Amino acid sequence: MNKYVFKTYQSIRFLYKNFPISPLRLLKRLRKSEYWNRDQMESFQLEKLNKLISDVKASTVYFNERAAEINDPYRTIEEFKNEFPIMTKDDIRGHENKLINTNLKVTHTHSTSGSTGTPIVAKISCLAQSYRLAGIMRFYSWWGIEQNDKNALVWGFKETKKAKSGVFFKIKKKFKNRLDLNVFDLNDETIFQFYNRIEQFIPAYIRGYTSGLYLLAELMEKHNLRFEKVNLKVAIVTGEILYPYQRDLIEMVFECKVANEYGSGECGLYAHECPEGSMHINEESVLLTTDENNNAIVTEIHNNGMPLINYVNTDKIQISNGYCKCGRTSRLIEKIDGRATDFILTADGSKKSDALFYYIIAELDDIDLAESVKQFKIIQKNNHFLFQIVKGENYNDRVASYIENRMREEIGQDILINIQTVEEIKRDDSGKLRMFVREN
Repeated sequence: MNKYVFKTYQSIRFLYKNFPISPLRLLKRLRKSEYWNRDQMESFQLEKLNKLISDVKASTVYFNERAAEINDPYRTIEEFKNEFPIMTKDDIRGHENKLINTNLKVTHTHSTSGSTGTPIVAKISCLAQSYRLAGIMRFYSWWGIEQNDKNALVWGFKETKKAKSGVFFKIKKKFKNRLDLNVFDLNDETIFQFYNRIEQFIPAYIRGYTSGLYLLAELMEKHNLRFEKVNLKVAIVTGEILYPYQRDLIEMVFECKVANEYGSGECGLYAHECPEGSMHINEESVLLTTDENNNAIVTEIHNNGMPLINYVNTDKIQISNGYCKCGRTSRLIEKIDGRATDFILTADGSKKSDALFYYIIAELDDIDLAESVKQFKIIQKNNHFLFQIVKGENYNDRVASYIENRMREEIGQDILINIQTVEEIKRDDSGKLRMFVREN
């Protein structure tokens, strides 16, 4: 699409969205603030944070009822982190109406995927939405992505026929410059259709769930497909943990680098990977901290629509105060460990990363059982583990025996293990593919 036509459409769209400041203007500011020193950034965050808290105490029932617990204004970020009451998902689900700012006439709606339970539907202020869009444009620009660049999205689409037939839907799709690829339809039979659609569309970059891009790369590798017309700038993965083997395959098949994106529907974009390989926190939009157990605690500092302040989002992350060699000064996420529910719970109450299962499967290559497991999923309930396997071409009884022995060595001798072979591992309704699920 012509750059000037796209910019005209974008300006009209931003005007329609009632943004108090255009994302394009904010983008110019973000390109400067990404080089601020730490004092400048913390001063900015603290100012916006205190303004947010003062506003929502007066405009939401939830924070008005808790005003006595809030000792604002805060003098430092550390003081806020230690003294402000923690919020959890249960707090949100039990008080949705009390959290909504009744003084705001216009808000934007975002929903979580619901992969860990009931989706959270969040109301986002126009200013916060503008910061979200500007943050995305800023991060994408690091990879040479222009705002009017074509892109392909591998996602879990559940659109109704009525929605698809609407005039506004068709106009929006046209100007998005995006090829939508439904991960629910991606398999051995359809891979050639998917490949041909991408080749004909010629996107500048591709984005999607980690498991979706990995599956696309896996099927292309299996059927000896490589892009001929397409020259991707980057493959952006989001929504799920990115494992090294997934990065390696995607980069090899797509012949481009992978950039990891981290965020949520309720609080926006938290961080994005730069070409140097560092995960930069979107500090102008979110205040991201951790507790002593590495639980992620987030505040979207411009969102007074349905404010989530000092919100524990159930993720486990590790934050570094080091600097990236790209020269940008934002704090970095050193590691994303996953959700709290993604950890294996042992009999003695200790936790182990679900990556353990990936390494057990990887070990099969070392005992002459390579390509014996095509796909797998584990469901833990108390001390019982259901291990579902889609057989690979070299699967035999040794596979189940090896997995059982290794699980007992790593998790405990008294666990109950049921290994079940299945035809396929089903995705969540959102389109995500969860390797491990722990049920209460």
